[in-house]
Amino acid sequence: MQPDVVVCDEPVASLDVSIQAQVINLLIRLRAELDLSLIFISHDLSVVRHLCDRVAVMHRGRIVEQGASEAIHNRPQHEYTKRLLAAAPTLPTVSQPISLQ
Repeated sequence: MQPDVVVCDEPVASLDVSIQAQVINLLIRLRAELDLSLIFISHDLSVVRHLCDRVAVMHRGRIVEQGASEAIHNRPQHEYTKRLLAAAPTLPTVSQPISLQ
């Protein structure tokens, strides 16, 4: 089979981080090699940002915002999108080296 579109519904949810990376890399490779379009459904915004060119944010079954992935992440317009991005876990920035003593 050679599909034009593959629907991925939470394909990396609950996977170990290293396995997530393998699955994501596989999807990226398949997308390029087979000229696939992916519909990627996920709550993991860091994966969405890394993998997707365009994003549609849904709230209560309706699309509330859509556009280029970087634009949505850098300049969200809808209040729900802003709250969703603010709630995503991030790694803290460390301004001083951490001593392991």
